[in-house]
Amino acid sequence: MNDRKPMLSRRSFLAGATAAAAVSMIQATASKSPASSAPSSHHPAIVVGSGFGGAVAADRLTAAGVRTLLLERGRDWMTPSNRSVAPHGYDLASPGWVWDPDTAGRTGFMAMDRAHYGGGSHVTLTGVGLGGGSLAYAGATVRPPRKYFSSVLGGVLGHAEMEPVFDLVTRRIGAAPVPADVFAGPAFAHARVFEDQLRRAGFPVSRIPAAFNWDIVRDEVAGRRAPGLTGGDLLVLNGGKRSLQFNYLQRARRSGRLTVVTRHEVVGIWTDRGRYVVEASVIGDSRRTGRVVRFTCDRLFLGAGAAVTPGLILGSQRSGGLPNCNEHCGTLVGDNGDQVVARPAPRSDLPTSAPGLFSSAFVDDESDQLPTLVEGFSVPLAPGLEPLLVQFTMTADFENRTTWRFRDGRPELTIPAAMTSGARAAARRIHQRMGGGPSADLAGTPLASLLNSTAHLLGGMPLGRATDASGQVIGHRGLYVVDGSLIHGSAGGANPSLLIAAVAEKCMDAAIG
Repeated sequence: MNDRKPMLSRRSFLAGATAAAAVSMIQATASKSPASSAPSSHHPAIVVGSGFGGAVAADRLTAAGVRTLLLERGRDWMTPSNRSVAPHGYDLASPGWVWDPDTAGRTGFMAMDRAHYGGGSHVTLTGVGLGGGSLAYAGATVRPPRKYFSSVLGGVLGHAEMEPVFDLVTRRIGAAPVPADVFAGPAFAHARVFEDQLRRAGFPVSRIPAAFNWDIVRDEVAGRRAPGLTGGDLLVLNGGKRSLQFNYLQRARRSGRLTVVTRHEVVGIWTDRGRYVVEASVIGDSRRTGRVVRFTCDRLFLGAGAAVTPGLILGSQRSGGLPNCNEHCGTLVGDNGDQVVARPAPRSDLPTSAPGLFSSAFVDDESDQLPTLVEGFSVPLAPGLEPLLVQFTMTADFENRTTWRFRDGRPELTIPAAMTSGARAAARRIHQRMGGGPSADLAGTPLASLLNSTAHLLGGMPLGRATDASGQVIGHRGLYVVDGSLIHGSAGGANPSLLIAAVAEKCMDAAIG
């Protein structure tokens, strides 16, 4: 009997996101008195999280000869043969290998961390597993526009200073625009339609440097390799997507100086006699085990992401574990202006689409709208129905921010509804200019107004305010932040992965000395 299921696609991913939005996430808090803990082990350096910031930190530390422990709350989805251990399928009734946790409490490669939003919730989508956000991102490796860069990091790092670092990260990841022969393939028909709509609207179109191995994708298009990206697979762990397991983390592991410990969720950090103590909850195959372990280190690098890192620091500050943090911790939080709008495609025969972002336009020609980056993908519907073209936008908005607060003694994030209104208006206006109708049904309504979600939460430990220019937390020598928490709430009209990795590279320059 063949029980193989269809691979995870954008369609099933979005459907699962709606269902999973109600799942409660366990919030990380600092605790100095665990019910049960194992003896601690000491390490020269510990990195928490393996996304774009954590992977850079691990790579740079090990390259400098520093033995490093990497803690990741998710699992390692790769095998030695570079084959994914994830099932080739997605069962909406039991999405345990996707969501962390799903309704049954099992671990997957995507997490939903929730913030309060008006009377409901604002959901932050994050990657869970070795590779962090690179597991599920669409490969877009986009430089923030020079025009707005001075506000992205509060002037701490300038665009001219960062340009060579952007070049470095792009090379190390291996990102490049889709080749013309690959783009002409059937799996990219939706992207060609989206490009045509951008041009008809008068927008300047450019091809996005995307983190895919185009030789592998070319083999898929030619039928020499089983479909991965071209079959609609979101995870793409056949090597077709250049996620962090194939570059930064691979180099760090090959050094022999990196110890990777997965399924350990850091729940507390504090100082103790000149060292940092890291407390982690051990996660089993189906649930949290209740077992807590401790590690100590001389230097601690936090790369757990903007949905986690600020809460860890604020919780420890309140409990007395990190007493010297300043008043800027938890501030300048934004959602990067993420908005999603869907509209029917102009034709019903578009094939299964590659789940990546390949073309974009930066729209900055209306004085009453926020400068906005426009990208797109497609979601297939039932046979015979036009698929949905999904417009994904990110704004250069440097005014609408929020701050972490405490509720019932726990750090918590609230996203005011007004914070997203400018980005929503810009997304709707672009949708109309690209041929979408003004109606209030699915074809004209930003889905974010229903899901209230972002894939790019940023800020909470702003560079140069809560930290110094090297990402070191002010008041705590040897404690560094290396993730999206450093960005001041917006990547300035760009997908933030390149910016996060580049800022982490600059921070590690100073940390390594």
